[in-house]
Amino acid sequence: MDQTYDLVGCGFGPSNLAIAIAIVERWNSESRERCPIKKVCFIEKHPRFLWHPGMLLPGTTMQISFLKDLVTLRNPSSEFTFLAYLHSNNRLLSFINRGSFFPTRREFADYLAWAAEKVKTLGIEISYGEEVVEIRETCIEGVLQITSSRDGSQITRTTKNLLISPGGSPAIPSAVTHMMDSENILHTSIYAYSIPRLLSQTAAKQRPIRIAVLGGGQSSAEVTIDLYRRLEHLPASDRPHEVDLIIRKGSLKPSDDSPFTNTIFNPEATDLFYEISTANPGARSRLFSEYRNTNYGVVNPETLDTLHELLYEQELSDGIASRSNSGTAENSAPRLRILNNQCLIGASLTEETDQTEGRLSLTLQDTHKRTLAAFGPYDILILGTGYERQIHTKLLSSSELGKKFYRDQTITETDLLNPLTASSTPDSTEASTPTSSSLSLEPGMTSPSPKLLVTRKYRLVPIEPCKSRIYVQGCVESTHGISDTLLSVIGVRAGELVDDLWKDEPDT
Repeated sequence: MDQTYDLVGCGFGPSNLAIAIAIVERWNSESRERCPIKKVCFIEKHPRFLWHPGMLLPGTTMQISFLKDLVTLRNPSSEFTFLAYLHSNNRLLSFINRGSFFPTRREFADYLAWAAEKVKTLGIEISYGEEVVEIRETCIEGVLQITSSRDGSQITRTTKNLLISPGGSPAIPSAVTHMMDSENILHTSIYAYSIPRLLSQTAAKQRPIRIAVLGGGQSSAEVTIDLYRRLEHLPASDRPHEVDLIIRKGSLKPSDDSPFTNTIFNPEATDLFYEISTANPGARSRLFSEYRNTNYGVVNPETLDTLHELLYEQELSDGIASRSNSGTAENSAPRLRILNNQCLIGASLTEETDQTEGRLSLTLQDTHKRTLAAFGPYDILILGTGYERQIHTKLLSSSELGKKFYRDQTITETDLLNPLTASSTPDSTEASTPTSSSLSLEPGMTSPSPKLLVTRKYRLVPIEPCKSRIYVQGCVESTHGISDTLLSVIGVRAGELVDDLWKDEPDT
């Protein structure tokens, strides 16, 4: 079997799926045999197409319009639009009757899976269940060797063009990194399919369940609400079950999705981020800070209302029970608590007894008073701590090929091309120690560590002659703007990147 390709993609999430669609549409508009990119393979570590399976919670909806799908902003007449998906599944009228631009998260995930199956039938090769482990040059100029692993065996492919869109990996606070092998601690990325088993195991001990959720972003708020609803149906003993939401800020903050603010997610905003005047160092960082409340460490207002209503009902029940000197039934409901102005700085397992086996004790620091306090013991700790986006740097830096792309010297914003650092996009800033050195610098800041340069069309720029083209997606927020890791621009971005691939000489 010929394992030589014109393009190999690492990862097959929404970003690379949008690329696959753009390529298929180019094949349809031109003769495929005359196209420079004829044979394409995407390598994905999951066994099938998956999109945030750990957060497909009942009733959760998308926070962007369905029109910001894989292709509509680039090609509204495409057969891959969300509307085409609805039509093909005989739900178009039913969706219209919903009266909302925001599909459920579950439906959007199904749309993405539908599109992934569709491109496969149109000539795109997708190899699931494989993980890329090495990238290196071959003895043939301009040809790269991509090695992946599946079930203990290695598969080797060669390609002239490489596209790295690996998505994020869970960002773990340093206070608990030494404990991540404990089944009591999980990241929200695996919440939905892990929590039923954990709750069942804990409920079998026939004592009240105590759970801590760390983080003040959307995922943490949704998980807190979901936990409340699950615990409502689990019998409690002498005391109710408890959920503590630990946040570093003074209160949960609403996300800003107002019409004027949302223009920062327009495709032209990518040009703004990339082309900000080099005469104004730090301007990109200030722009990022201005719009940070659109996505990071904030919660959708509707979710905030739901959470606040649960807390208000709890306060009401307490008042009724206090006045009537009764209220046993009222007090059987789970207890919610928000621990604000608290930063996690330590965690440990409590001593094992019949009642505390495997339970967690957390050390929190008041962000104002700097005082320390112990909280717990908890049965489960859930980390709503966002994602790091550094897989691309690990792949390149572990290879000799990396020497052709990494700058060892400090690069500032006065460079002709934009610096790209290893990117981290935490769901909330509160989910770390007071000194979060594991996270990346703010966009636009300088760093003495090695850096990569990236063009406006997402191609890495070599410092030594290299005829191979390497593109990156979803990890260039520091140069291409706050929408880089989101769905808002993936359709337009896919068109730009494929246009560059089609050129004999790519843009600089």
